[in-house]
Amino acid sequence: MDTLEAFLERNLLSDSHYHDKTEIEKISHAITDALNKRPSSLPMLPTYLSVSNQIEEGKPVIVLDAGGTNLRVALVTIRDQEATETNFAKYPMPGTRGPMNKEEFFDTLAEKTVPLCGKSDVISICFSYYTEPLPDHDAVVMSLCKEIHIEGIAGTHVCAELANALKRRGITKEFEFYLLNDSVASVLGGISDLDSTKAYDGIIGLIWGTGFNICYTEGTDNIPTAFFYPFDNMMINTEAGDYDGFAQGDLDIALDQQSMQPGLHKAEKMIGGGYLGDLIVHGIRAGAKAQLLPASFANIEKIDLSQIDLLLSEDMTDMLPTCTREDVRIVREIISAVYRRAARLVAYMLTAVANRIKGDRDCVKIAVIADGSTLVKSTYLMDALNHFCRALCAPQNIHIDLIPSSSAILKGAAYAALLKSNKGFVFREEHRR
Repeated sequence: MDTLEAFLERNLLSDSHYHDKTEIEKISHAITDALNKRPSSLPMLPTYLSVSNQIEEGKPVIVLDAGGTNLRVALVTIRDQEATETNFAKYPMPGTRGPMNKEEFFDTLAEKTVPLCGKSDVISICFSYYTEPLPDHDAVVMSLCKEIHIEGIAGTHVCAELANALKRRGITKEFEFYLLNDSVASVLGGISDLDSTKAYDGIIGLIWGTGFNICYTEGTDNIPTAFFYPFDNMMINTEAGDYDGFAQGDLDIALDQQSMQPGLHKAEKMIGGGYLGDLIVHGIRAGAKAQLLPASFANIEKIDLSQIDLLLSEDMTDMLPTCTREDVRIVREIISAVYRRAARLVAYMLTAVANRIKGDRDCVKIAVIADGSTLVKSTYLMDALNHFCRALCAPQNIHIDLIPSSSAILKGAAYAALLKSNKGFVFREEHRR
């Protein structure tokens, strides 16, 4: 029979397994390799968007936020850095309630967009999946994650397909399209919310909801494929959920094998809210098999992440009346271990990116604009992430402000479409290599 400590260590859930310096160095190497077009599990995708406060204010933008759980649609207008949302609607994300093909997917997006088509000639799409951005602000779908199933979507151009779907519905108007990732949208949407009295040396966008991702600003000189881009820097979408450098335990491997895409998005499956509940369930079942918990725990089916903070902070004996106090303690320790490890791994990623922003400077102050329901709605995760970030960054003279933002995505997507720098840059065929 395992002790709890041996069980957590064997499943790579203990605090002692991961070595901080080694993990950060591995991520840093993966970042450098990707930017220099060497093999890496981090895609490090250039977005052809630069952080700027110069936008066309007062112009309405049709915004679609295609997230891991929901599709949100709204008309967004920005004036004096404040966003006004009208005609807001929320739907289940197409493909999450059952498989569909790409035509059905884009027809569904078009159906939800049609009511707003007479109100603007600009459409901005926040697409929270792995796409390769193009200099003309469309993007090619590379793969899906978060357990969404849309047959035949890989390789499609998102904006072009939506334009075709709108035409099938009789909308012949020509739109100006923009597509960006949710982590980039969080940065653009959260810039105006930063404390104006604090001078930040860099900004990182963190998405920790159903999935997980990070973006940051990189010098254009460090992006060989963006040699034609006329501005000094641009946002990089790391697609951090694809990172495969974290060692996985038996519970992680079992969860990965049961997912729709085994072997892919490994970091996301150890961190993203779409997987943490299942990982906890696997842990509790394994605890029963190891005789740490009664055999009845092997039949547990689901954990509601919205209840996790309560389970970790309150006396759970009332919630689990048939359990002994020792059972409650062990369940709490398993849940806490899964959450703490997730926060530690995110802190490693943020620290590696922060080190890149710091460069040769003696010290820097960095704002991390954090969005996503898994993090923003969990005091436990927010506290754990703050703890690990301080512990990892302070010795390197990096100060990180973790700034939660639960409404930046729609504003950020509109912001991207209104950036004046977009209007001055036109991609031409001679820019191709």
